[in-house]
Amino acid sequence: MREITMPRLSVTMESGRLLRWCVPEGGEVKEGEPLLEIETDKVSQEVPAPASGVLRGIRLRPGEEAPVGAIIGYIAAPGEAWAPSPVDAATQAAEVGARAAEPASVFPPEAGKVRASPAARRVAEEHGIDLSLVKGTGPGGRIQAEDVLAFMEAQKEKPSGPVQADMGDLIAPPQIHLVMARRMTESFRDVPHFYLTMEVVARRLLELREGLLASVESRTGARLTLSDLLLKVIGLALARHPEVNASWEDGKLRRHRGIHLGLAVAVEQGLVVPVIRDADKKSLIEIVGERKSLVEKAQSGKLTLDDISGGTFTLSNLGMYGLDLFQAIINPPQGAILAVGSVRERAVVENGAVVARPTFFMTLSVDHRVTDGAHAALFLKDLKEMLESPYPALLPD
Repeated sequence: MREITMPRLSVTMESGRLLRWCVPEGGEVKEGEPLLEIETDKVSQEVPAPASGVLRGIRLRPGEEAPVGAIIGYIAAPGEAWAPSPVDAATQAAEVGARAAEPASVFPPEAGKVRASPAARRVAEEHGIDLSLVKGTGPGGRIQAEDVLAFMEAQKEKPSGPVQADMGDLIAPPQIHLVMARRMTESFRDVPHFYLTMEVVARRLLELREGLLASVESRTGARLTLSDLLLKVIGLALARHPEVNASWEDGKLRRHRGIHLGLAVAVEQGLVVPVIRDADKKSLIEIVGERKSLVEKAQSGKLTLDDISGGTFTLSNLGMYGLDLFQAIINPPQGAILAVGSVRERAVVENGAVVARPTFFMTLSVDHRVTDGAHAALFLKDLKEMLESPYPALLPD
C-alpha cells in the first residue's frame, strides 16, 4: 500500500487545495501519469502518480485543502486487500499541519492563546477576522482555514443593526488571489519603494513594429506586440545596468547573472507573472514565441512552477486598458518593476515647434535598498533612448 501525500511544490508552499482527481476511486493508476491536480500558493499543477496500482481511500475532495505531508489517499497494488480507514480526512490533515507548525510539548496551551493553523491566521489577517471569535474544529479546538471561512459566511447572515444596508457578498477568493494579496501587502509594507517616470516618443518604435508585423506573424503565429519589443529592449538595457537587475536578500545584495523578465498577466483568478529567461540573449522572434506560449498557458491555468519562478525584473503593461500612467508594486524578491501606459498622440516640442507624436509614459518602481536614484535614472534614460531609436538587435534573425 503506497500513501499519497500532499506534495511540497515550492519552498513557500504550506498547503494545497485539491482541484480534481484525474482518476476515480477504484480506478487504475500508472506511475508517472497525472493523478491529481492541486492549487498551490502560486499556480495550479498536475501531480503524477508515485506508483502504479489502484486508487483507494481518497481523503480529500475537490475544493478541500490539506497541509503539505498530509495523507490524502492510497495506491493499492492490484489484488491487494483494502479496508477503508475511519480516520476523518479533515482531522488527519489538521493533525499533520499541527505537527509541522508547532513544536512538541507536554504542557497545555497557554490560557487565552488562540490555537490556529498558519493558513487560518493568514486568511483571518487578510479579512480582518478576530480569531478569538472563531470556533475551531481541528484537534484540541485548533482553528483551520475552513473554520475562518465558515465564520465569515455565518457573519453574512447575521443582522448588522437596525438599518439593514446591502453591503454585498464576502467571497472567498482563489488561493492564487490570496497569495497575491499577501505578497503585495508585504512588498508595499516592507520594501522602500521610489518611483521614476519618463515619457517615450514611440514614433520609430511603432514604425518598426508595423514593418515587422507580417514577417513575425508568419514565423511565430503570433501578432507582434509593444510588450514584445519592450521585453527585448529592457533585457538589453539591464545588461548595461546590472545594478538594477538585482535583489535584496537577508541584508545582502544579489546581482543576478541571468536576465529573466517577468510579464504581468491578468487571469480570471488574479495576477500571474510568467518568466522569459535570458531575455537579453534571445532574438525578438524567440521572445514573441515564448510570450505567446506563456500567455496561453496562463489563461488556461496550465502554468508550471518553472514558468513563474526565477524572475529578476518585471514588466507590467496596462496600456491596452487606456491607462496613461501608474506606479506598480515591486514583485518580491525582485528589486524593480516597470509600469507602462497607453500610447497616445501628445504634444511634443521638436526643434522649437510643438508637434503631435505618439508617446507613452513608463514608471520604474525601485527598491531603494537595491540601488539609488542616480543609477536607476541612468537605466531609465538608456532605456528611453533605445526605445526612441530602436536598437538593431530588435530586428528578427
